[in-house]
Amino acid sequence: MFFAATEIFDRFSTIGFHANMITYLTQQLNLPLVRASNIVSNFDGTASLTPLIGALIADSFAGRFWAIIVGSIIFELVLILLTLSAYIFV
Repeated sequence: MFFAATEIFDRFSTIGFHANMITYLTQQLNLPLVRASNIVSNFDGTASLTPLIGALIADSFAGRFWAIIVGSIIFELVLILLTLSAYIFV
């Protein structure tokens, strides 16, 4: 159940991030839409590769379940901080 909730939060945050980042890059930084899409795609590709590093750490040093739990907690804390910063500064 915990893992399914983490996956749902991941999908919602990814979709929201892409839409907001495109808007920010095109309206605030005045980048063309093609360039903004390229930046977001490059970021998404880089972020998709980071689980490989986490998998190496989990397999080599930590256990599989501890790595998932710690990673999920860090992910949720970052989402909370991101939400609070958007609420406070906007």
